[in-house]
Amino acid sequence: MTIKLFFTKFGAASVQRSRVRRMLFACILFGGFLSGCAVQAPPPIPVAIIVAAPPPKPVALTDEADATLKAAEQSVTEARIKRALWTAAVVELERARTAAKGFDSIA
Repeated sequence: MTIKLFFTKFGAASVQRSRVRRMLFACILFGGFLSGCAVQAPPPIPVAIIVAAPPPKPVALTDEADATLKAAEQSVTEARIKRALWTAAVVELERARTAAKGFDSIA
């Protein structure tokens, strides 16, 4: 419709004959196809994932944990001598010794 209006208004003065009209129509049609073409997407950018190294494993107990373990062993020994040892104290001492073997100062 726009082309028909263009030719009606300016056809006689600027555009001569059907050959020029066909060329103009072909250019407009080709331009329409080009404007509708898809553009390639840019390639994805690789993302580097930074992984933190695990903390180093401890190789010894802290001074506080070592002192606490020795105090617990002393308390259990004194309780055995007085014959006032509770089984819960023995169980907790064994758990502390197991944790000390793995250098787990927090436990």
